[in-house]
Amino acid sequence: MNILDDRSKDHEKSTAVLDRLARSLGCSTEVFSNQAPHELTHTLELLNLWLGIKEGQDRAKVLALLRNMCAKAQASGEPVALSHAMQKPE
Repeated sequence: MNILDDRSKDHEKSTAVLDRLARSLGCSTEVFSNQAPHELTHTLELLNLWLGIKEGQDRAKVLALLRNMCAKAQASGEPVALSHAMQKPE
């Protein structure tokens, strides 16, 4: 096996993970590639922080806070990036 085979397998695995993640979120995989670099950095930070929360109660608090923030933004008419990203592709 050569390095090109390894890269091809890594790419296939990455694509499969993104496909599953997009399906779970109800969006297209394009959502991940259409983000600005700083947005991707923030997303990665958020996911890493989430993984650091071990207690279920603490995770529930974070989710409640995020839901509240998104609901307030939607109610005020502000665009909410997550709800936009979560829209299913046509």
